[in-house]
Amino acid sequence: MRAATIRDGAITLETRYPEPRPEQGMALVRVRRVLITETDLAVARGLLTHSGVLGQAFVGEVERVVGPDPRSLSGRTVVASPDLPDPSSDLARRGLGAHDPSRSILGVRGRDGCLADLVAVPASALVPVPEEVGPDRAVFALPLARALHAAQIVRIPGKPFVTVLGDNLRALLAAQVLARLNASVRLLGVMPDRLDRCARWGVKHRHRDEAGRWGDQDVVIDSQRDAESFSLACGMARPRGTIVLLGETPHNETPECCDLAPVIERELTVVGARCGSLGEGVEILRSGSIDLDGLISKRFRLEDARDALRAAADPASIAVIVDADR
Repeated sequence: MRAATIRDGAITLETRYPEPRPEQGMALVRVRRVLITETDLAVARGLLTHSGVLGQAFVGEVERVVGPDPRSLSGRTVVASPDLPDPSSDLARRGLGAHDPSRSILGVRGRDGCLADLVAVPASALVPVPEEVGPDRAVFALPLARALHAAQIVRIPGKPFVTVLGDNLRALLAAQVLARLNASVRLLGVMPDRLDRCARWGVKHRHRDEAGRWGDQDVVIDSQRDAESFSLACGMARPRGTIVLLGETPHNETPECCDLAPVIERELTVVGARCGSLGEGVEILRSGSIDLDGLISKRFRLEDARDALRAAADPASIAVIVDADR
């Protein structure tokens, strides 16, 4: 089969990569679409060490399940969680398997990824996709689940004032989700086309350089997580407000130079948001309440996976998709 692999930092399209052999309790999935993620870029840059097939966010069709199939997944369109813990681990039993330090991660650690014709995934990690949700929408289930998680991780009664910093994919999704949940939301970005999208969605927006630091925001969602952005978040949050660091890459990219004095002085709460319920992501896709039109910046064939990774690293791209079935 075809597979985009990384070995010793070199990314290659292999045309005779061995097909996966799913073990008991696993499913063999034919990949249809792959969304290039921040984590994929971290692996490609060598920030995360992986040897094998790349890719972790996909939609595909189950060809077969090895062993009992109580959910009748065979033949179904599915998405999958990239975090694959041992279900018997203590954290997994407590519902925190995505935080298990010994877990496998699709396309990152211990498991081949999905930038291939076929991928083997534990059947328990799969979430069926309703027929009315096409593959171009279903492939957004994972980042949408993370945006939902960021919205749910803070609980403020009434109609909180929320600022979303950044205009990348996760920021655009988070702004829509929070606006849907009756928050007073504004997005601060720098790219005119992203601000125009917010106008179309009815989400308040301003250029980042025009925003003041009034210290009146209940929640600040920081999707960029660099020193400048964190400083801006601290200046915008009200005393005892909350800053949510929204991301996905399981390694530390935050510079050590971040000034934590405002956190202490203003008694701010800083929380991370990385995981999320994939089932909830699929459900909000089914509802059609999130506008995904035009978020796909570029599409590539599997043979052009290296070009897809380069395109995804360009800040001008919102979402880059690989059509594995082309």
